[in-house]
Order: sequence, then C-alpha cells, then structure tokens
Amino acid sequence: MAFVAACWALFFAALGEFTFAGLVLHLDNFADRYISADPLRQAAFRAQFWLASGAVFLVVAVLRLPVLIQSIAPSKERPDGQEHAAGR
Repeated sequence: MAFVAACWALFFAALGEFTFAGLVLHLDNFADRYISADPLRQAAFRAQFWLASGAVFLVVAVLRLPVLIQSIAPSKERPDGQEHAAGR
C-alpha cells in the first residue's frame, strides 16, 4: 500500500512540475475543492479515489507477481547444501 501512496505523491508532484511549491499548491487546491464540495460530491470523490487506488494496487501486484512467485518457490537446494545442477 505504500507504493500506492507514493504513486499518488508522484502524480501530484508531476502536476506541480516536480517542484515542492507546485506539489503543495496542487494538494492545497485539491483539499480546498474537496472540503467545499457538497456531501454527495465528496462521496463520489471518495469512491473514485478508492477505485483508482485499487486499480494502481492491482497493476503493481500484477507487475510484482513474478518476483513474489520466485521468492516463495521451493528452493533448489538439497539437504546437504548443494544446489541441483540444471539438466541433471
């Protein structure tokens, strides 16, 4: 989930032309618009936010799947500490 938060931070940094002032300006504008919206619009925004966050999470999970599978795959090491040679 930390990667999803980092993706959101990168998104706002890109909107702010990768400057700290631009990042803070866009976050402030975003927060102001959210707070000034009516409750129905806020609910719609929350739904869109969680949907987008879930999509980013799934994309990252699919891209990381080969690494995850490799890390939980059974070891090729024998009990004596030797690795099985390929083709033997």
